[in-house]
Amino acid sequence: MIVTGWSGNGGIDGIGILQVNALVSFKVLFQCKKYVELVDGEKLAGMLERLELGLMPRQTFELDSLFFDEFKR
Repeated sequence: MIVTGWSGNGGIDGIGILQVNALVSFKVLFQCKKYVELVDGEKLAGMLERLELGLMPRQTFELDSLFFDEFKR
């Protein structure tokens, strides 16, 4: 990781490598704030789910197309 904390850098505070697994990695640029934690949508949804905030449980069903095959003409 390289820290680029100088002015005029377009807001980029650092450059690093995100290692997804043994074969996949990405060069990333990041910006840091003193009091702000940035969270992507999936992580935010997971946090809300774990805390049960603003969510209502819902039961869903999936259609079993094999069941209806015998009724096709």
